[in-house]
Amino acid sequence: VHAFSDAGFANDFRTLRSTSGSIIYLFGSPVCWRTGRQTVISYSTCESEYIALSDTLVLSESQDFLGFFNPPPATVVEPAHGVTPSGGEDRIVWVDNQSAIEVAFIFFLQP
Repeated sequence: VHAFSDAGFANDFRTLRSTSGSIIYLFGSPVCWRTGRQTVISYSTCESEYIALSDTLVLSESQDFLGFFNPPPATVVEPAHGVTPSGGEDRIVWVDNQSAIEVAFIFFLQP
């Protein structure tokens, strides 16, 4: 699964709101996409791209049909309260703004 996000910074001249765009590919074919005006005003391209990244993550998490296409796990780990597949998912989110990537890295991956 590959998800792409992009934003147009302040391209609505009346409200100065940016536009977010998201598309999700599964095995090279688009399965879900969305575009729309952002609900908040961003003050930089970094902020606009970060909001678009957030919109893409929300879109990918809200689509339950993607789980249907995942192969069954080869091994299963049995924690105390259920059964979960071991290993990570093969989902990649693509962002074309280096500063938004750095902000996401600092916010989510640093302890």
